[in-house]
Amino acid sequence: MRVYVGLISSDTDLIKEFNAVKESLIPKAIRDKLPKKCDFKFDAFNPLTSSGKYTVDSHILQEINGFDYATCLITEEIENYCENIRYAILSTSINPSEVKNGNIHNFFSSRLAKLFKSVIFTMEKMNSSDIEQAMRLPRRNFIAPELAELCRLYRDDVLESHFHNSVKQQIFAIGKRKKPRRKSSYNTKYFIDDDKKHFVFGKEEHAVLPTGEPHQPHCVVNGSFRFGRKISTDHHYNVSKGDGDKTYISGQFPNCHNDIITAENGKTHLNMFTNDHF
Repeated sequence: MRVYVGLISSDTDLIKEFNAVKESLIPKAIRDKLPKKCDFKFDAFNPLTSSGKYTVDSHILQEINGFDYATCLITEEIENYCENIRYAILSTSINPSEVKNGNIHNFFSSRLAKLFKSVIFTMEKMNSSDIEQAMRLPRRNFIAPELAELCRLYRDDVLESHFHNSVKQQIFAIGKRKKPRRKSSYNTKYFIDDDKKHFVFGKEEHAVLPTGEPHQPHCVVNGSFRFGRKISTDHHYNVSKGDGDKTYISGQFPNCHNDIITAENGKTHLNMFTNDHF
């Protein structure tokens, strides 16, 4: 397994320490709980010194290629540069003023220990296909407070002591939304949101996550990772609406870069990826 460990910061002292000691920042007791063949890549990036259009999103997209898991520490003064990737990469914000007695190594180690406990927890959860399908639902279009709260937990609370139990509660709550369609002769179960849209993870591989214009780097990142874990890019959700065996879906829906797209008339369903592209 290949694991990307990033630092997004403008703090030169933190960057220097991060690049110097790398893997030793993760306590051995935590590393021993990861798969035995686990290769790490430590990478620090300062968006304030990058040139042109090379953003945090561009950098992350380039660096996580070929990795199975991606994590990131983000210093508080840089958080606004990282808004687009917080649900794709398992990340947490850190405050450099909390470094005690100049011991940057301990500062990193304590936070990475907690972060990687959340990594291990998330890997175990998403190894179940049913749970993975609940956790990677399109966050803009699956309208449910349970998914919104799950995303908030992964954005804000990965280092908190309640994180694991809180995530379990939201996964369970999302799972309760998985039911057969009413008045249907089929037994297929769907995740049903508050707008009565029905989401089922498609078994077919006839669509592939698009890249290039008009898509942006964060579109690809969010279509390739969820909560740090690499996800398939050739599977999508079939999104439909209504009861019975013959259904149609219409309306306007946000896509992966927040454009509002109108569904074509006569559509039985939408092919929607985890990043909300359809």
